[in-house]
Amino acid sequence: MKTRPHTLSLKPQTTKLQTNSCFGLVALLLSACDISYEPLVYPDADSASAQLYQAKCAKCHNAPQPHAHTAQAWPAILHRMQMRMITKGATPLNKSELNAVLDYLQRYAAPAGSK
Repeated sequence: MKTRPHTLSLKPQTTKLQTNSCFGLVALLLSACDISYEPLVYPDADSASAQLYQAKCAKCHNAPQPHAHTAQAWPAILHRMQMRMITKGATPLNKSELNAVLDYLQRYAAPAGSK
């Protein structure tokens, strides 16, 4: 008599206890999350350069706080964003806008060596 080799079943064997445990774990993790939303408050938010920064950058993503990067890092970041705008068919900042935004970001940037 030939015996069949042992085969592994690919059918999931989920029990009610496992399912309930998963739901319980998810509920516990979600209850531990702080999902409150506080709007971003930018430094000197009423200035023309801050409003320009928020208006231009918020077209595609949330504009990071100026202190998210150092003054030294901001020029490369703005250059990368300009290139992305061009590749996506959006109008990049003109030279005057770019200088105003860069000045604003560098004025309120993180201290050198902190990032």
